Amino acid sequence: MIETVRPATLNPVKLGVVSLGPICGKHKYTLLEEEDIEYARQFTLEPVLQVDPNGTGACILVTGRKAGEASEYFHNLLWIHRFGYIQPGCKVTHKNGITVDNRVSNLELAPISEDLSSTKLSAEDTERRRQGGELYRLALAELPTFGSRQSDRYQRSINANGEEAQGVSAGAPFYECRYAACCTLEYNAMNFVSCSLCNEAKYCSVACMDADRRYHARECEPPNRLPPDDYPTQAR
Repeated sequence: MIETVRPATLNPVKLGVVSLGPICGKHKYTLLEEEDIEYARQFTLEPVLQVDPNGTGACILVTGRKAGEASEYFHNLLWIHRFGYIQPGCKVTHKNGITVDNRVSNLELAPISEDLSSTKLSAEDTERRRQGGELYRLALAELPTFGSRQSDRYQRSINANGEEAQGVSAGAPFYECRYAACCTLEYNAMNFVSCSLCNEAKYCSVACMDADRRYHARECEPPNRLPPDDYPTQAR
């Protein structure tokens, strides 16, 4: 499903918000520029968890697949669609560090040898990423995360080479903050705070829990199945 949205607090800008499906305990979306919406319609877009083979990190990326063809990273497909090729020795990266923000203006080339996940960012780069992520967060802040259950936290996992990561999807405890506009991953169990009513929705902070409150209240299902009059109005 591709939905065109206009963030209300920006100058008129049309963006494509694509629903990807569940992964890591939440429903994920990717952000596109308006001119890429029709191109994206040619593909089945899916979220995948990319796990570092050394266990030092993970991120969620988007793959695109045409009928009868193998999946490829969608940010690579977009770059080639716009610019014709990826320069040898380089890879396509996301400027703001949000790996599902696939606006072409958020993509850039970096040397393949540069490991962005382990490189310590300068204060300038950190601020650039923060500012660059504001549009993504604004566009997704009003979208629900849907009711992803425990079984959704493990999705098809791939390593840095795009190959299926054997054994990872069956046991790695990766959750992503349930708030739609946040992309923080929980690398270690019990690092996130959980909704005390259902214990399913997990958040990286109380601020994200509060921001997602009105959406989660619609899907929160306490174990004791409270009657409608006692249905919770917020996540605590």
